[in-house]
Amino acid sequence: MKTKYGILAVTVYTMTIIICGHFYGMVAYLTPLLDVGKKVSNQLSTVRPHGTRLPLRNIPANRQMKVGEQLRLQVPVSIPDQKPFLLRCYTCSLVSSSGQLLNSSAGHKIDQSDCIIRMNDAPTVGFEKDVGSRTTIRVIGHSNLKPILSNPNNPVVGSSHENSENVVIAWLYKTNIYKDFAYTAVLNFSQVYRNVNFFTQTPEMMKANNQRFWTETGITRNQAQTWLTTGWHALLLAIDVCSHITVYGMVDDEYCRDNPNSSVPYHYYNNNNQSGKIKKECEYYMKSERKLHGGHLFVTEKFIFGRWARNYNITFRHPEWSKKNYSRSSIDTPFMKLFRQKHPQNSTSNETDNFWENKTSLQDSVNSYKAESNGDFMVVWRGR
Repeated sequence: MKTKYGILAVTVYTMTIIICGHFYGMVAYLTPLLDVGKKVSNQLSTVRPHGTRLPLRNIPANRQMKVGEQLRLQVPVSIPDQKPFLLRCYTCSLVSSSGQLLNSSAGHKIDQSDCIIRMNDAPTVGFEKDVGSRTTIRVIGHSNLKPILSNPNNPVVGSSHENSENVVIAWLYKTNIYKDFAYTAVLNFSQVYRNVNFFTQTPEMMKANNQRFWTETGITRNQAQTWLTTGWHALLLAIDVCSHITVYGMVDDEYCRDNPNSSVPYHYYNNNNQSGKIKKECEYYMKSERKLHGGHLFVTEKFIFGRWARNYNITFRHPEWSKKNYSRSSIDTPFMKLFRQKHPQNSTSNETDNFWENKTSLQDSVNSYKAESNGDFMVVWRGR
């Protein structure tokens, strides 16, 4: 009997040694792989919010901020609690309001993106085939907010058939935003419509967006006597939020020059102006572009968007853009030509000294971000 138990004990002991040996051998084998995987994972978690391209702005840390610190962020903050906008998306569709989208049948492709960005009061109901049906982010220029909210069936909060998950207010020219009607209105709406997240640009974000115009053109927004379009602010936000951006329905800087008699309407919705005539896109673009004060510089902005496309993974659809090398081209849009003629002393010879030609490396940007945030962030990702 003792012999039987002795044999059993030896057998159990031997099996234990074998199993443990295999286990520790496996651990020894896998440990380097796990360390590598962990290292790669940490790198991806740091870099991925901006894909493989250079970040435009740093992502704020998800931490308790000091009073007033939020106002210095270059990202939108929520109303009323002023938390930073932390949504990040792998693929985005930025849908313009242009009549170029009519009969495009782009809606299905647009809806396949992880996030969809729209502007002002552009609706989806009735236009789903061409523009899609979902809205993740709606960017509204502050001067457009009053007429939009005065419409009881507006697509922001007034319609039961469509709604925007997140609304971001872009300040087109204001500096003291907290005394503006738009801020008060959004503050009130944020309390009533709890199913919509309201955000506003901070003064620092507005300043940075204006600064970018100067970086690209060599003149300030005030010198140009213009205010930037909602599309300008929407695309800069998309660059912050999205790894890959597809812009739908936006023409390039040469389209209206090559198609002066284009009958494409300015918007795919509500096309009639006060006189009852259809407002044509190119007619309006060129009228605004060929004056030195007031209005938007649609064509000049489109040229700059072409510059951004290469570095920020931006593709244009309906219509597709030409293969022009924007980064090496001087801005010869109608407005810039007029401005140089009128103010030769303010024109710079190095206007192509663009942001990315003086950029730091991606790793420098990542290291800078990690130093500022102590490596602690919690972005909300959609997509891969």
